[in-house]
Amino acid sequence: MITLDVNAYIMANRKLMYAHPKFPEFTFYEATPHIRCADGFSFSVQAGHWVHCCPKTNEGPWTHFECGFPNEFEPLLYAYVAGDANEYTYEEFTQTVYNMVPLIVVEAVIAKHGGAALVN
Repeated sequence: MITLDVNAYIMANRKLMYAHPKFPEFTFYEATPHIRCADGFSFSVQAGHWVHCCPKTNEGPWTHFECGFPNEFEPLLYAYVAGDANEYTYEEFTQTVYNMVPLIVVEAVIAKHGGAALVN
């Protein structure tokens, strides 16, 4: 199983969209590519000043991440879904974001699906 340093992955794979010359908090990055797991599961894991992560900085390291858009329902993410989970249909769990997901949960999701494989 390939383990993944999530913080290092984000830093290595994000692309700068705009860097403000005076205010670094107004620096924007494109979405980091989805993490793909060995069994085919994939999901978005983001961190930075403008997403639901902790700390809310562009530098990291981060302890909590904004995850989203898994290609299938993942019960480990359920508690972090944006809004009221009771209002979601099964399919909608693959079309939303999950806020402030602890690093240990992100790592558990990756491990549950056989570890990291390739990125999209």
